[in-house]
Amino acid sequence: MRIGILGGTGPAGSALGLRLASIGCDVLLGSRDSQRAVGICTELARKWPDFKLNLNGGDNDAAAD
Repeated sequence: MRIGILGGTGPAGSALGLRLASIGCDVLLGSRDSQRAVGICTELARKWPDFKLNLNGGDNDAAAD
């Protein structure tokens, strides 16, 4: 399942994205600043190395598709 989260770089969005990715969903965190979204995904993957997270960052337009 592919899920896009608008505003995914905030505390609620990133936590939801992490949870969904940890159970096998393909997650795209959206943000007004795509580089920030990529950074959040990198940080989450580093904090949770035991999970194979399919967690990516992009802008809100990409997350809405």
